[in-house]
Amino acid sequence: MGLATALLAAVALAGQEKKAAEESEILAPEDFLNLRAIQDPQFSPDGARVAFVVSDPLAGQHRTRHIWMYD
Repeated sequence: MGLATALLAAVALAGQEKKAAEESEILAPEDFLNLRAIQDPQFSPDGARVAFVVSDPLAGQHRTRHIWMYD
């Protein structure tokens, strides 16, 4: 399941805008507040799909969460 979680993270983060970093690609601790988070992956009974919760970056005091499905 570790590989599946890594795959889900790559898929979810691929759609996010990338910051233009001229000097380095190192993330600062506060940069993690602007990333999406993936939680609770659940595979369909036939294994053809996976559903997971994606939390959007913090907006004010709340994070918006969505259920995503991936074939």
